[in-house]
Amino acid sequence: STDVKAKLTDGVVQGNISRSLTGQLEINKLSATLPIQTLIGGSQMLKGWSGRLKADLTHVTLKNEWPVATDGRFDLIDLTEPTAAHNLGGFRLSFNPTDNSSTTVIGKFSDLQDASIGISGSLKLSGDRNYLLDLYLTPRDITPPSIMSRLKYLGPPDAQGRYPLSISGTF
Repeated sequence: STDVKAKLTDGVVQGNISRSLTGQLEINKLSATLPIQTLIGGSQMLKGWSGRLKADLTHVTLKNEWPVATDGRFDLIDLTEPTAAHNLGGFRLSFNPTDNSSTTVIGKFSDLQDASIGISGSLKLSGDRNYLLDLYLTPRDITPPSIMSRLKYLGPPDAQGRYPLSISGTF
């Protein structure tokens, strides 16, 4: 097991990492604060977005570089869109080990108190490297017009005024 701490010019990452004899990577007490630009790199789809990612993970197990157990959360703070520079607030992806099965890691999305749009839903990561992102986006009185116009691309809202968004794929 190795304690790791990396200070970057714009963030910090620290935790404990070990590898088992079977090749599983165990990460414990991982904390990180980074600008999202550090994570998205040259992604054209997310170009211009800004904000900070704060990770607080009690435990993560990776098998073949894929999560098979996770306990903790990621907070996206001060997410700001590029076109109109609207701060959308904060959002959370939480992983609770009781939600996981032997073949699937499940994270739950929620909005933080300052979010200008409601978010709820889940992220499912299955052992065969598939992912399923199921979200509901709920506009609020403070949702910027630029975001409201984009929500319409998702189709009509449901009876509760939520716009469903589902993305799936394989890594």
